[in-house]
Amino acid sequence: MHLERHRKMLMEASKEAVPAVVAQIKREKPEALHVLSGKYETLSQRNFHDQPVSEIPMASFVRAFVPPPPPTKTDAAPSSEEGNVQAEDGAPSEPVSID
Repeated sequence: MHLERHRKMLMEASKEAVPAVVAQIKREKPEALHVLSGKYETLSQRNFHDQPVSEIPMASFVRAFVPPPPPTKTDAAPSSEEGNVQAEDGAPSEPVSID
């Protein structure tokens, strides 16, 4: 369990400062962080709701990871031949009817 001040430090840390905050927490209370091995190894005991994408030790998960399907041609933006054209400045214009 994190100390309250550790929670606050993590919430207030900038993206660049997070590694330093994590290092400080590891020094002050190593059992507060999940680790893959060693004295405080805890991941193998965790139960995840969503299956982790990476192969990490765990006890179980509830919902399996299903990768999204690859985009299909119908997912692509319509071409100008299909009625959408762009103005000279690159902004989309109103659809036009091609007869």
